Amino acid sequence: MCYKTSSKRIQRQVVGFVAAVALASTLSVLIGTPAQASGRFIGSWAGNWGRVAWGDGCDNLPTRDIPHGAAELLINGWAQSDNTYVEYILVRNMTGRHIQFTNGIVIHGVDADDFVYRAIEPLPSGSTARLDLRHAFSGSRLTMNLDPSIGFDDPVSGYCGHIDTQVDSNTANSAIGYRYIQMGGPASDLGWPTTSELDAANGGRWQGFQGGLMLWHSSIPQAYWLKGAILDEFRALGSEWTVGYPTMDEGDAANGGKWQAFQNGRIYWSPSAGAHWVHGAILSQFVNLGSEWTLGYPTTEELAAANGGRWQQFQNRLMLWHPNTGAHSVYGRILDEFRALGSEWTVGYPKTEELAAANGGRWQEFEVGRIYWSSSADAHWVHGAILNQFVNLGSEWTVGYPTTEELAAANGGRWQQFQNRLMLWHPNTGAHSVYGAILAKFREVGSERTLGYPTGEESAWGSGRRQPFQNAWIYWTPTSGAWIEYPCVPGSPC
Repeated sequence: MCYKTSSKRIQRQVVGFVAAVALASTLSVLIGTPAQASGRFIGSWAGNWGRVAWGDGCDNLPTRDIPHGAAELLINGWAQSDNTYVEYILVRNMTGRHIQFTNGIVIHGVDADDFVYRAIEPLPSGSTARLDLRHAFSGSRLTMNLDPSIGFDDPVSGYCGHIDTQVDSNTANSAIGYRYIQMGGPASDLGWPTTSELDAANGGRWQGFQGGLMLWHSSIPQAYWLKGAILDEFRALGSEWTVGYPTMDEGDAANGGKWQAFQNGRIYWSPSAGAHWVHGAILSQFVNLGSEWTLGYPTTEELAAANGGRWQQFQNRLMLWHPNTGAHSVYGRILDEFRALGSEWTVGYPKTEELAAANGGRWQEFEVGRIYWSSSADAHWVHGAILNQFVNLGSEWTVGYPTTEELAAANGGRWQQFQNRLMLWHPNTGAHSVYGAILAKFREVGSERTLGYPTGEESAWGSGRRQPFQNAWIYWTPTSGAWIEYPCVPGSPC
């Protein structure tokens, strides 16, 4: 038989007909010839293919191939006579699901295994039905039941034809069908089509299948397949209008994940993180740093941040971007400190990636200061005048790592403890460090509340050392230790 019915039987009740036809000696059907402009094929179908009793099977008929270049099959309508109609048009194994009458009537329908097109209303005399053959694949069968009085499960007569779809071009009328054929048609993971090929954004095309979606645009090499969670994310984001067209099929990524590139970024998926879009400057830096192998998979979309910036969370790092700084990642204990301080609202955006520091430590530059980390001191922020003096003195190589945040001191000053020195700042004195025996004596007598703030760094004095403060000098020698001379003598350096 031409058609093997599925378990879902087609009911005899048919709403309308494909065409009112007169059966004299043959059914007149036109199939197109290549016209340069239209791509149609024109010629006699019934005369070459012939009528057959249904039980004889279409496979025993002489067949006439229709090259894939035939954009459409034309079926002319005639006035009704002797109550005979073209009741069904059945297209087996065909990926295009679209029949359009010239007067706008559309035929459609699906059975479990094959595509069954049913007329919504009779085809008016003199009009023409167009069957879209652009995405049929090799081996398809086109059949018509000519007797509406007998159920479709047991028809007595019909006409059959063979479709040969050798595709050799990548055009708007062939790219999706060509790719579908290459993938194996309905036997592939795409399965059967669920829509006709339809218009998409900016002159592209799309078609739905049981196993996903195929999209094509003239700016990409071929049609590509979207499926599963990446397809869901693609749709949620606004499809090709937002993400652009796919430029590859879904590919394997680290640790069992998946990714797919689009014109406007990439969508990554993993079982633990789900599917998320990465794009723009954050994508560029993500790739530079080693992609998901280093940063892990995205766990959020890109979102708005302070002062016109953007951020996106990944499994292993936070990525931030601002037009003044570019995109950089923050992670680990420096990220914890960054967040504890108020993130980019306080510290500003990162200006560098995390970098190596003295003795196995790490540091990272932000718009407002730096965050330093070491295994012994943890992570702390250094900024402003104290940061400037810290750098002038040799940074962590000399002063050591910060062990506290910058804190309030007497009379509007600031202080911050480092591993090797105490840093103090006041608007009248600037920032200076105090350390060693002089620092011990400074604290012993009441620190800046007694002696005021240091007005200079410690310096050599004979065999010893000395340092000026607002209210006194502290001296030190190996033999005498540290002592204070105050009040200052008028005209003295203090």
